[in-house]
Amino acid sequence: MNAFYRRRAPAEITIAGKAVAIAAAWSASNPENQQLWNIAFMVGDTTGKLRLPLSVVEQGFARADDLADMKRLAPAHAALLLEAAFEVDLEWIEGRLGGTITITSVAPGDTTPDDPPFAFVLTGKDETIVCVLNTKDAGLAARFGRLLDELGKARPPIPAEFPLPVCLRRGPLAITLGELRSLQADDVVLFKDAEEERMAALIIAERLYAPVALIAGGPQLLAAPTAIAGSNWEWSMNQNTPPPAGQTLEESTLDELPVALAFEIGRTAMPL
Repeated sequence: MNAFYRRRAPAEITIAGKAVAIAAAWSASNPENQQLWNIAFMVGDTTGKLRLPLSVVEQGFARADDLADMKRLAPAHAALLLEAAFEVDLEWIEGRLGGTITITSVAPGDTTPDDPPFAFVLTGKDETIVCVLNTKDAGLAARFGRLLDELGKARPPIPAEFPLPVCLRRGPLAITLGELRSLQADDVVLFKDAEEERMAALIIAERLYAPVALIAGGPQLLAAPTAIAGSNWEWSMNQNTPPPAGQTLEESTLDELPVALAFEIGRTAMPL
């Protein structure tokens, strides 16, 4: 029981294409006196029952067959239909529990099972569903508890709309610190050759870069984004890198110190 009800943050999962939060709950009350149905199942050789509100079971059957009348189906036939409707979700759970799940019957829960109850709550955008797992096998409850532990530790996926800063830099141009200090307003900086002039890259969140060609229609991507660390553009990252230990510069040599200069000619934000 402790393995199932261990204190943990709600886990984010997807069931039937809907994102929900799942969390163990001590209370298995049915405040609205909803009609409950029992879904009997097996995980390998272990048996259990899942008690769900009728409205939730009806949604599951509607997903499989809008015309199916679940109340007229034999429990075994209803089980086959429900198993087919949630085939993908069941395979996902099987992979984490380490056993094949078989739904054996779906029937009205007129009586409460004698097996110990383990309650959990599914919270979606529009509804909250109280579910009860009944099983005599403490090992099965512990396996579900470990699954909740695993899901609770997993980080939710970053939404695709998450904005990342993207800037277009061209160059780099090799000059000396003395030349850089001497630059004034309205000065024109020229590249040494055409190849140097065409060098440009998209810098994404200061972590990725992608080489581009500057053409009349705009920057043209030459390769997929890759890690900027270890590349020719790593030096342009926003970081304070201390000089190597023991390295000192004489004042007289500062003007000859080589400097790589890049020109940022555009910045925007793009969805991940």
